[in-house]
Amino acid sequence: MLISSVRTSARTAHADTQLADTIGVELHNPYFDGAVLDAVVSVSAPLRFSVHRYKPLLPELHRSRTTKGVFTADFHRGLRANLRRVLEHTDGRLAARGLIDPAPLRTTVHAAALGAETIWAMLLPTLAVEAWLDSIENTPAIRWQDLSPRGAR
Repeated sequence: MLISSVRTSARTAHADTQLADTIGVELHNPYFDGAVLDAVVSVSAPLRFSVHRYKPLLPELHRSRTTKGVFTADFHRGLRANLRRVLEHTDGRLAARGLIDPAPLRTTVHAAALGAETIWAMLLPTLAVEAWLDSIENTPAIRWQDLSPRGAR
């Protein structure tokens, strides 16, 4: 389970880096850096994990900082800007199949658009599946051509 989780995270980080590269943004994932991982696994488990200290391997300067980048405002802003389209997804294919109850989903989307504290880890995958199903249904089929010498008659 752990290895599967790490592989999934690493693939996601790699895909994020590739996507950022396409728009000229240099993205770094230091927690997947080989030297960082080597340093972490070289330390005994009691020093790596602690219920008493947050991220015990980090230097005190980093552990005690009071600020950290938070991007939830961007999610709220994006949701407000695209509210009508997002709400269309709440009554979509998942609701039609009885897999979700659209009423609480709509309520959550409206609340998030207003800036309420939101459990994004539950909301975003639901909306992503709906958007994915929508794209499958509405994207024209690819017409393949046989360009081999036999097919170019």
